[in-house]
Amino acid sequence: VGANYLDICDHAEGEHSGEAPAVASAIRRLLADKTGTFHIEYPCHGPTQQRWFRMRVSGFRQHGQFYVVLASENITDRRKAVEALAERENQYRELIEHLHVGVVVHASDTTILLSNDQAAKILGLTTKQLAGKADDDPTWSFLRGYVAPLTVDEYPVNLVLKTRRPVRDFV
Repeated sequence: VGANYLDICDHAEGEHSGEAPAVASAIRRLLADKTGTFHIEYPCHGPTQQRWFRMRVSGFRQHGQFYVVLASENITDRRKAVEALAERENQYRELIEHLHVGVVVHASDTTILLSNDQAAKILGLTTKQLAGKADDDPTWSFLRGYVAPLTVDEYPVNLVLKTRRPVRDFV
């Protein structure tokens, strides 16, 4: 309170001061254009803790004057949760990749989100070729007992969606 925020941005130094010029530029643009909004997430780490903030800058008119309001919100807990979730996701992907069974993960629209090398080997495709395929892809051909083709409703992904139970030992 009482400090010129543009001066602070203009003279920011240190490891995480890279966002300061963009913030100052956006505020000056709002003041010049007399309209608009701007937001940014940025680190503001101290010597003993890491913190992140989200700043929202909005301009508005009142009584013939143009004002700019800056609101900063501490988003450290959210950022840490997102980072922890990403770390767990990487661990799960790593686990799935190293399983000695084929694993295919589908979205609710039946498109493939993730598969491992064992699944690709079983299905005769690469993991890149599997990514994004859906149950109605014309290259799919599942057989019942090496004889008759399965209907789309009998495909493993559709059985899971219909019964809400995993499909096991389906070759």
